[in-house]
Amino acid sequence: MAATNTEGPRACMAKIEALLQRYPSNPWTENKSAWDACRKELQRLILTEGGSFKDDWQGAQIRLWGFKATSTTGIEGAARNWIAQVRAKLTTEGDAAASATEAAGR
Repeated sequence: MAATNTEGPRACMAKIEALLQRYPSNPWTENKSAWDACRKELQRLILTEGGSFKDDWQGAQIRLWGFKATSTTGIEGAARNWIAQVRAKLTTEGDAAASATEAAGR
């Protein structure tokens, strides 16, 4: 199994998580302008990281660092799904590396 560069996705995941913490929980009952600003900042971050996104009435899709995530709830939901996907992949690769190290030590 080839090693994967995990530094980029890991750093990007941290940036997105920090941004999502600032999101109002409900744009209809809380400050809509703050929600819109966070949404635009998330879109800029995705583009800055070399990714792409689609965000329209049908939902959202994010392609970033080799991962693709979607959500019918919008770009915030797609970002949360992207984080879950990256975290699962990094955990799986970490477990595989630990197993290989353990097997080599036997």
